[in-house]
Amino acid sequence: MHINEKGQVTIPKDIRDRYGFLPFTEVEFTESNDQIIIVRNLTPRRRGLNILRALRRKGDIKCTTKEIMQYTRS
Repeated sequence: MHINEKGQVTIPKDIRDRYGFLPFTEVEFTESNDQIIIVRNLTPRRRGLNILRALRRKGDIKCTTKEIMQYTRS
């Protein structure tokens, strides 16, 4: 793993999944014994919004809203 020219590092998918690092998740960096620790910021109000942002436009069914509403009312 390396730091790119913008100072960014990609967190591996298995680690993101295991610790709940969704897109738009806010993190904090702390130092301890010459190590850097990344901690997910658990602000409850923002977590729900982050989940919605992550799911937005992820559906793979090509239906209109009206069609979906008809399915749910059946």
